[in-house]
Formats: sequence, structure tokens, C-alpha cells
Amino acid sequence: GSDVDWARVETFMPCGGIRIEDDVLCTADDPHNLTREAFAALA
Repeated sequence: GSDVDWARVETFMPCGGIRIEDDVLCTADDPHNLTREAFAALA
């Protein structure tokens, strides 16, 4: 919680807050964030 800018979070409260979703593939090794990999491929 100490890494969260709570004042900034409060600015979104009139909108109902924010929601961030990523698609993560969990494997026996490391997890793979498919959402970020897809955006990186577009850049």
C-alpha cells in the first residue's frame, strides 16, 4: 500500500475507480503477461 498514490486514486472515485486487467499465462516456469507482450509487439 505504501507504493500507491492514494491521492491520485481518489481522483478516479467519481468515475467509480479504475480496473486494470491483464491476461496471464501461468506455467510451471515463469508466468507470461500476454497483454503486455501483445502491446509490446504493436510498438
